[in-house]
Amino acid sequence: ASKVLKYSKMEAKKANIFSPNSPGQNVNPDLDIERKNISFSIEHLTNILDGGANNTKLRREVEAELEADPEFSQENRYFQSQNERYESAVRKTVHLFQKIAKMGWIEDGPEQNYCFKFLTDDLAFSIHLVFMNSILALGSDEQINKWIPLAKKIFIIGTYAQTELGHGLLLVLLNNKRQEKSLHFVASSVKCFFLFSHTQ
Repeated sequence: ASKVLKYSKMEAKKANIFSPNSPGQNVNPDLDIERKNISFSIEHLTNILDGGANNTKLRREVEAELEADPEFSQENRYFQSQNERYESAVRKTVHLFQKIAKMGWIEDGPEQNYCFKFLTDDLAFSIHLVFMNSILALGSDEQINKWIPLAKKIFIIGTYAQTELGHGLLLVLLNNKRQEKSLHFVASSVKCFFLFSHTQ
């Protein structure tokens, strides 16, 4: 029986299991030759892509902090159902907001950006960030002062329901019921009907 190895991203880097010459990898010989004959420093290129050596150092520190946190574990990720992945993403997102506050990382600072890049597929609430930006861009001072602190602490969560009309409800059935006049929430006096959540 083959033994399944479980590595976090950092452990994999340390164990070098993704290196071109790691055991068990069949590397194309031409590719292997090209990799060995590079004429530049990989670290120098990394620094350029990060915008400087200090940024590379900071990014690695943030990634190490996230890797060390068991809440951000990748274990079993690919074996979860869609619901389990969503619940995990919600849990990780709330935990990330708490961690950002605990670590004292400034809003829209580099640390926060590195967090979102590192955890891309494992986060939920991207619409929540759009919601917050909408309040900041369109809200009055009073609205901003009331809603933004609550949104930042995840006491309220912004979302939208535009697809609910097309995906979550059987519009044909609703229309038939409306025509039969058996739908309880038809308001014939104003020629409309009201949609209520089918989950309640």
